[in-house]
Amino acid sequence: MRWFFIWIISLPLGVFAQSNFVKIDTIKGCDCRNVSTSNLHLVEEIINTAQASDMLTACYFHCLGVFYYNDYNFLESIKNHEDALALRKKHHREFVWKSYYGLGLVYNDLGMYQKSQSFLQTAYVTEGVKRTVDSIEMLRIMANNLFEVGELRQAENYAIQAAQIETDKLWLTADASNNLAEILGREEQNKDNKKRAIEYADMTVSLYRESGEEEYYIAQALNNKAVALSNLGRYDEAIKTYKLVLNIYDEDTEPYAETLSNMGSDLSKKGDHSLAKKALVQSLKIKRDLYQKTYAYTYAPEHENLAENYDALGDMYKTLKHYQLALINLTDNFRNEDINTTPKVKDNYYVYNKPYLLQALDLKAQAALKSGNTDLAHSTYQELDAWINEFYKDLSTNQSKLTWIARAHDMYSHAIKVALEKNDKEKAFQYAEKARAVLLWQSHSQQAALSLLNDEERENYDDLLAQIRQADYNYRDAADKEKGELKRKLDSLNREFDQFEKILSDSTPEYAQRKYQPKNISLKDVQRNMLNDSTALLEYHWSADDMLYIFTLTKNDIYVDNIQLDSTFHSQIQEFYTEIGNDGDFSKFVTPGYPIYQTAFEPILKHLPNNIKKITLLPDGKLNYIPFEALPTKNDVANVHYLMDDYLFNYRYSCGNYSDSKVSDAIHTTLYVAPEFDGKNNLPQLKNPKISKHLNYGKLIKLTEKKPTKENVTREIFDADLVHFHTHAEQGRKGTGKIHLYDGGELTQDEIQGLELKPPRHAVLSACETGMGDLSKGEGVLSLGWSFVYRGVPSVVISLWKVNEKSTGELMKNYYQLLKKYPADEALQKAKIKLREQGKHPYHWSAFIHTGNPPTLHFTQNLSKYL
Repeated sequence: MRWFFIWIISLPLGVFAQSNFVKIDTIKGCDCRNVSTSNLHLVEEIINTAQASDMLTACYFHCLGVFYYNDYNFLESIKNHEDALALRKKHHREFVWKSYYGLGLVYNDLGMYQKSQSFLQTAYVTEGVKRTVDSIEMLRIMANNLFEVGELRQAENYAIQAAQIETDKLWLTADASNNLAEILGREEQNKDNKKRAIEYADMTVSLYRESGEEEYYIAQALNNKAVALSNLGRYDEAIKTYKLVLNIYDEDTEPYAETLSNMGSDLSKKGDHSLAKKALVQSLKIKRDLYQKTYAYTYAPEHENLAENYDALGDMYKTLKHYQLALINLTDNFRNEDINTTPKVKDNYYVYNKPYLLQALDLKAQAALKSGNTDLAHSTYQELDAWINEFYKDLSTNQSKLTWIARAHDMYSHAIKVALEKNDKEKAFQYAEKARAVLLWQSHSQQAALSLLNDEERENYDDLLAQIRQADYNYRDAADKEKGELKRKLDSLNREFDQFEKILSDSTPEYAQRKYQPKNISLKDVQRNMLNDSTALLEYHWSADDMLYIFTLTKNDIYVDNIQLDSTFHSQIQEFYTEIGNDGDFSKFVTPGYPIYQTAFEPILKHLPNNIKKITLLPDGKLNYIPFEALPTKNDVANVHYLMDDYLFNYRYSCGNYSDSKVSDAIHTTLYVAPEFDGKNNLPQLKNPKISKHLNYGKLIKLTEKKPTKENVTREIFDADLVHFHTHAEQGRKGTGKIHLYDGGELTQDEIQGLELKPPRHAVLSACETGMGDLSKGEGVLSLGWSFVYRGVPSVVISLWKVNEKSTGELMKNYYQLLKKYPADEALQKAKIKLREQGKHPYHWSAFIHTGNPPTLHFTQNLSKYL
């Protein structure tokens, strides 16, 4: 189902362009409400002839910015707001916030949400900003910016702040409350937020009525309530609420049609298919009468909802037909109603809404599979894969990427199922790869690339992007006779942008390296470059419907196992993680651990030749939480046999992430970080395990006791090849993981991801929970270790729980002694075996795992002691 959401943003300073105007002296008084097309030349004349002071000239520029904004001429609006800002910075800083505010609004409409957010945040904290009215409006728009880029928690926080500001203007409080209701209602997973959305919507309705606002605004609040009710599966209540909305809107308007469409979808879900069809057809008719067009992107939701209704009725031909019509209306110039065709990326179709296009393609492919047309489903998913790649290029923030990586993970789950139906195991494996660690393999793209540009280049980049967004905006709703010229202008700007990027790439090679996405690794690439006669690869894909796909790759073969999981598997993983993370009774972790082994590993044994000794492991979902080497292979508490006894394990986030790593294994400089704590900040002092004497790999830089300040660590890590942290750490819940340094200093996940470094060849995070954090579908665990991989470190040792200080020290001493002879993953495993042979519980030795390309025997050892 696709819902319609109504987002109303009040214009700055409460001003609106009007068709009437008053005398020029009123304009001189800077009353922007009176600027219109008729007197626009008078305002410009005053500016050009310098008849006004700098203060009034700035105000005139501001008024022009407001006028052009209301006229949807965003580029002219930006220009005038910038001119106003320049004057106000020089002479009247108390009004600077107004210009920042105006610019924030314009960039919000252009969809340049990060730039909008930057201007609005500056406006919000600038001295002289008016409070109450303007604060509420700014917070509301900032909440919208954050929501649009996927920063859901921050968006909610801003919306709550806006709703909590006290004001005697009830309508303003109602606006803020309605904004919060919409944001909470649109979050996909959190049921509690849906319930809160309903409460805020009810409060909004009461406030609007008390303040005497028009029924139109009440309808918006009721619409938000209905969407939240629908998301909770309370369809009868949602339909009842939609009927209240319909009683407010005029029947020949688009809001009325959109409400009908929403209601039709809910009617379909509760089984009233005849009423659903009637509502959806009526909605579509209203829109066609309004637009007088054969095709329009606003028709797509009705077609999608009609398709779902026909799907429920079992009429698969009409289901596919309406999904096809949804695709046709979401794109320009794709007009083929043959359900066996799909818009292709290479044909360069203009897409009105890429997220909706991805959704429609996914639903069409699922319907095709249901109808028995596996070929159509397979070909559709191949095109969907290409469109997902295109869509990722439009995402700028990490959070927005994570939101869509999770959605793409579900789409790729469907694609894997279809590929396996076609017995195309190679394509299924490629989909599994495309569904994982996207943020890592994009970590050198987009924002990282832009950070390389100087101020002038960045300004030119943003200007070109704004022009493209303006041209795109103009094209979307233009009359058919105007589209040809507008499309040529849009294409011309895109070519200019491509040329601009080529110049940047030629002058700054690293920009090209970071900007453009790497190619997806193929099955043959993995078999040729990552596997040998003694190494196999296991890649897991855990779908939303609890189907576990296990891809087993050997040097010459690929096998796929499908295992339907039940609820007990989730609880077994949780129980195993809890018990192995505590030094206690062996039976407590064997009991849940053995069934995990039986489900997730035993099925692939039949695919492994006897000569396989090493497993490269790519877990998914909750499997990221467990060390596979500690899984018991028998239900025998007295004599536990671990997977580690049979195989060496090395972990990876994805194949593509490490496949092209060309970092030298040579270690010329080693950095040892071991701060003094002495009980400060409630952090106990760590004993010195004397690890540094084993770090004789090249030049050794020791930051110990009081030396490990943030400044020292971030400076020395720049040139280090091997970095060892012996310290306290906290897992990265909500991205707040941190490594503790001396005297309250800390290195956070965000700071690690932004470090200026080579990067190091190998990082050992010998601290608690450095491999734990938020589990992001498709991306894995967003931990401190993940942050180092994000920054480009190809080999990292991380921990999965709160580790024991004494056994960790012993493990690390063994590890560095063995690292002189063995690759990092093998050295770590042999170090674990030494502790295990002492009869220790796996709590003491299995917390640390190695991820990435393990350094090999090419370490440059420190020869000074021999000279």
